[in-house]
Parts: sequence; structure tokens; C-alpha cells
Amino acid sequence: MKTKYWILTLALPVCLVACDIKETVSEKMDAGAEKVAEGMKEIADAAAEKSDKALEDAKAAMEKVGEQTKAAAAEAKEKMDAAAAEAKAATDSAVEKAKEKISGDKPAE
Repeated sequence: MKTKYWILTLALPVCLVACDIKETVSEKMDAGAEKVAEGMKEIADAAAEKSDKALEDAKAAMEKVGEQTKAAAAEAKEKMDAAAAEAKAATDSAVEKAKEKISGDKPAE
């Protein structure tokens, strides 16, 4: 009977150590999971920052294109107005010449 007590007495510290190891492993696993979660959060934050920067760059590019389009449209309007004025002047000149020729060909009365 004494042998059983000695076995229990010797086994008790081993059991207690084994329980502590399980808790330690569990704590390490929890700490590892927390580190993984933190890493994933950092990756998500970095991706969000890159996405925001890309959005800002796209907005800036769109604004620049819009300004360039407005400038090109204004320039094209000025050229069209100038061409229309030249065409009107040429037409008026041709009409005047035609009137002079018609009035010069008529016999005097």
C-alpha cells in the first residue's frame, strides 16, 4: 500500500507540471493568435491607406483632365469664332464685289 502512496506522491508534481504546460501552450497560442490578428489589421490598414491614396490620385487626375478639356474647348471656340468672322468678312467682301459688278454692268438711265 505504501507503494501506491509513493507513486501518487511522485505523480502529483508531474501532473501539476503537465497542467501548467497546457496552460502555457494555450497562452502561447492565444498570444500567437493576437499577433496574427494585429498583423492582419496592419495589412488591412495599409491596404486602406493605399486605396485612399489611389482614390485621391484618381480624383486629381480627373480634375486635371477636366481643366485641360475646358481649356481645349475654350481654345476651339475662339478658333471657331475667328474662322466664322473670317468667313463672314470674305462673304461680305464677295457680296460687295458682286454688287459693284452688277451695278457697273447696268446701262445708265
